[in-house]
Amino acid sequence: MQKKSILILKTGNTYSQIAQNAGGDFEEWFSTPLLSTSQSLSTSQPLNILTLNVHNGSALPALDEAKTALSGIIITGSSAMVTEQRPWMIETARWLKCLFAIAPIPTLGVCFGHQLLAHTLGGKVGPHPKGREIGTREIQRLPASQDDPLFNGLPTHFPAQLSHLQSVLELPPETTHLATGDFEPHHAFRYQQHVWGIQFHPEFTPSIMQGYIDQLRPAILKEGLNPAALENNITETNDSVKILNNFTKVVLHNRTPNSQ
Repeated sequence: MQKKSILILKTGNTYSQIAQNAGGDFEEWFSTPLLSTSQSLSTSQPLNILTLNVHNGSALPALDEAKTALSGIIITGSSAMVTEQRPWMIETARWLKCLFAIAPIPTLGVCFGHQLLAHTLGGKVGPHPKGREIGTREIQRLPASQDDPLFNGLPTHFPAQLSHLQSVLELPPETTHLATGDFEPHHAFRYQQHVWGIQFHPEFTPSIMQGYIDQLRPAILKEGLNPAALENNITETNDSVKILNNFTKVVLHNRTPNSQ
């Protein structure tokens, strides 16, 4: 049986100390829950995970090849900013827009990936008016997420890990708003039936979140935030990890809001 392949578009690297402590970089953090879910489903379809370092200029696959070979795409977070519009960002956005026009491949953008998707689809991205959001914060599902497969099994309110300076200021047209928060209004959206953007990090563990607060401590202090309070508020975020479990199910079973 043909393997189902998920392509991770890696848009940056984590800090070296965090990667060392966590046993890997973004691609490993995503791969672990994806593969675990695939194995738990006892499916006869093996899951293949590929990584492409687009931030280093790696060439994206031809559209016809991607349409045939890929069953899912994940776009990672990054220390880069969408508003910088570097050449690799412009090319990745162009490729995604062209691919969406010819193939309904399930796609999930996280943090920077969420913002890149919003920009690609006609939304507005820029610095968050209130500044940095970092640490464990509460996410609130909106009624439109009720029949969304990515949010299946998640409570109405759940904690998630966050670290971002920029935000989706305006959602793209013809998207469905799925989740919000008391600081960030646009935590999740869906485009058509197969493209999702989420601002929070379902791939972050509490120790990874701690690592980011440690690394960003000088900036956090300069901005008037309290690192100790942020650290004390870090909790497990098992519900948010279900986003990745559910995305795996979408990829393996071709489930979309209209096919449940």
